[in-house]
Amino acid sequence: MIIRYLVADTGAGGLSSTIAKRFAGNKNGPIGLVRITGDLYGMSTAVQAGEEQDYTSVDQIDAEEVSRVIFSYYDGANWQETWDSGTQNGLPVAIEIILTLRNTQSSDGFSSDEPDPYALGETKHRMVVALPLAEPFIEETAL
Repeated sequence: MIIRYLVADTGAGGLSSTIAKRFAGNKNGPIGLVRITGDLYGMSTAVQAGEEQDYTSVDQIDAEEVSRVIFSYYDGANWQETWDSGTQNGLPVAIEIILTLRNTQSSDGFSSDEPDPYALGETKHRMVVALPLAEPFIEETAL
């Protein structure tokens, strides 16, 4: 099973843009966070063959307020941008998640011409999730 999170964005390329254009209406830019699940072999094969449309059947935007998401994976010594449990032969020791949230309210109810002075701008939120059952990654070294 593979689970993929991404921010659907009309200005991005590939899968992100394809999904965003279905929900965008007259909006441009990030539309929100979506979750895609599928079987590992089927999704990997479709991505390699350029047939991702079979795996883009996203029914909804899960979080419109998310304009960016970044995952980093800690192997016990270094942070990495990607992680493949099959290749790494295990789980990461920790996962860092950084969400950039924005205010999705377009009007304060008083005037559509003036922005809400109490509305927050974009905010970043960081969380590190430890995976206590993961074994630290130890690189093989020559003896």
